[in-house]
Amino acid sequence: MRKYLSLLCLTACTTVPGTGRTQFNIFPLSEDVRLGDVVWKNTLESEEILPESSPDHQRVDQIMQRLVTATQRRHPNLASSFDWDWRVIQDDSQINAWCLPGGKMAVYTGMINFVTSDDQLAAVMGHEIAHAVARHGTERLSQTQAAQVVLAASDGELNDREMRIAESAFGLGVALPFSRAHEHEADELGIYIAAAAGYDPRAAIDLWNAMEQQTGRTPEFLSTHPSPTTRAAKLTALLPTAERIRERNE
Repeated sequence: MRKYLSLLCLTACTTVPGTGRTQFNIFPLSEDVRLGDVVWKNTLESEEILPESSPDHQRVDQIMQRLVTATQRRHPNLASSFDWDWRVIQDDSQINAWCLPGGKMAVYTGMINFVTSDDQLAAVMGHEIAHAVARHGTERLSQTQAAQVVLAASDGELNDREMRIAESAFGLGVALPFSRAHEHEADELGIYIAAAAGYDPRAAIDLWNAMEQQTGRTPEFLSTHPSPTTRAAKLTALLPTAERIRERNE
């Protein structure tokens, strides 16, 4: 058994691009794309999706085009394998956005209405793309009940229980919180992606501070995140590098 576990660790340990962190992930990258696609199709069936001709979709589309280009430039081996797609979900009560493994992005109208600039919206979307780039979803799945999902995904279908497991691991529905390490990693990769796309990295700090000042319930986007004070301090430390990336178009 010990020999088997050592072999599994060797074959399942990968490196997160951009940070160098070693992660345990039993899924090949192709499974990120496959599982993301299955959950994406299931989710779209239950949501009110704005038409591509709508102003909100057009705004998200312009930002996403730039972010995808920047991601492919910074993480070419990984991002070029993604099956990118994006939609806007009509729900003004949800200040939220998410990106599934494989590059499927959804932004709620509540988030679009909340931000004050494209720079802030790019900060949100860059952060969510970073979760997919770092493969946080399948990393979390690897640490939970991955075996059932792997078997089910072989034919492209998931039963209701397996769908709930995948959605939770990917941050949808009744989501298990990403670890603080995952969130800080997504902040770092995300601010660099947004900066590489030409957006002001300082907008990320302004956005998280604005969310923290919201009255009433905490926005869903912040419900499982580190404290804004800690987050702002870490993001501030990343600003010199992010601004250099933006200036040099790296």
